[in-house]
Formats: sequence, structure tokens, C-alpha cells
Amino acid sequence: MAPEKEISFNIFCVFYLGPDIKLLFKEHFSYMACLYLFSFAALIVHGYFKRIDIRKRLIFQRRSFGYLFYYAAIIFGLTHLGNIKGLTLSDPAFPLFVSSQIFTGLSLGFIRIKYGLGYSMLLHGCFNFILVLLTFFFS
Repeated sequence: MAPEKEISFNIFCVFYLGPDIKLLFKEHFSYMACLYLFSFAALIVHGYFKRIDIRKRLIFQRRSFGYLFYYAAIIFGLTHLGNIKGLTLSDPAFPLFVSSQIFTGLSLGFIRIKYGLGYSMLLHGCFNFILVLLTFFFS
């Protein structure tokens, strides 16, 4: 992914995660502080990438691929926490839900690198289809 697209993705995640992060915090101040922190970090990264030339960007991207991969998996997991109704940080099952979502992000990321984006999206669709069927039959 090109650095500009990656930065756009990071900024998109900040605003996409907003409603999901709000579910985790009971106080409005904590939610706003977290949202501002993510926004500030995205702007710092964006400013850094704007100032370096393309060769340095590519070298940085190759060296930091592992970090970016795990970062994307964590973002995937946090984004999908909004699918679980009534989940708060004080819930004892919170680590279980977070780890399962992050593991799914890692698995889909591995499929994407090994076989391509289409297969990763297909697997994600299969997961969603199975869960929709289970919800349909058991509710």
C-alpha cells in the first residue's frame, strides 16, 4: 500500500473507530481524549511521510512491514468490537473478544499476503455469512 493511501487509511480508521470506541468508555471525556490522540497521531505520521522522498518511503515500508501488519490487525480487531453489543472495558470477557478479533485480523492478513485480497475478502464474507445464519436460526 502506498504511504499516502496508508495514511488515508489511518485517518479513516480514526473516524470509523469513533463510534466503536465510544462504547468502551463510560465518560465522554475519555472518549474525546482517545479520539483526539488518534487524530493527532495520524496527523504526525501524515506530516512525516509528506516530507521524505519516495525511496526513503519504500525503504521504510519494507523495514516496517511487520509493524504495519500487526497494526492493521489490531485496527481490524478494534473496528469489529462494535459488533458485540454491551461490551465494556470492565467486562471480564473483554480480553477474549479482543484477542479473537485480532486473531481474525491476523489470519485474514496472512491469507491476503499469501493468496491475495480476493481470497481474504471471500473468507471474511464466509465468516459473516456463517454468523448471520447462526443469528437467524437462534433468534
